[in-house]
Amino acid sequence: VEIAEVNAMELPALDDEFAKDLGEYSSLADLRARIRENLTSYVGEVVRQECASALLQKIIETSTFDIPESLIVREMDVIFNRLKSRFGVPANTVQEFCDMMGFDIGEMNENLREEALKDLKLFLVRLEISKMEDIKVTEQQFEEAVELMSRRYGRPADEMKKYIDENNMRDNYELDILMKNVHTYLVEQAKVADEAPVSLEIFLKKGPARA
Repeated sequence: VEIAEVNAMELPALDDEFAKDLGEYSSLADLRARIRENLTSYVGEVVRQECASALLQKIIETSTFDIPESLIVREMDVIFNRLKSRFGVPANTVQEFCDMMGFDIGEMNENLREEALKDLKLFLVRLEISKMEDIKVTEQQFEEAVELMSRRYGRPADEMKKYIDENNMRDNYELDILMKNVHTYLVEQAKVADEAPVSLEIFLKKGPARA
């Protein structure tokens, strides 16, 4: 065996100069504070979403639903089209998709139906909560959503709003905001018990089981 080259990684010193090189940080303490702030915000959002999801699941489990078959089939088509896009498979039917991917058609239809029922129940419960609690979408929330999209796609907010109006997409965006408002309402109304603090590493490993 002939060694051609040996390399060693030299990490920079963890000091104020290192922090300044990373961006708009005045010192290492500032960098640490920003990291802690971002992590706290992230963890808080994860916990809030999981709390709302757990509450909704409990409501679904104790509720009865009368969902038309036509609505289930339509939702199955939506999920199937999303699945095709994810895999990049140019199939026109579920059978063609299964033939290309080597999946069992019966199992695939069963999974699509199960996922469709799950999505529909979740949607119907959230919609019912919004009606019962008179949860609305404000114009300011819509404007903020448009502004967020404009930054994401690098296009002026007025142009994004015009595109939404011309394609009759406002109802879809407002519905998405409404569902988020329901999640927020559930978390605000929930009685959440505090648990013993854990490290970020353990928190991330627990995953959805945290709820």
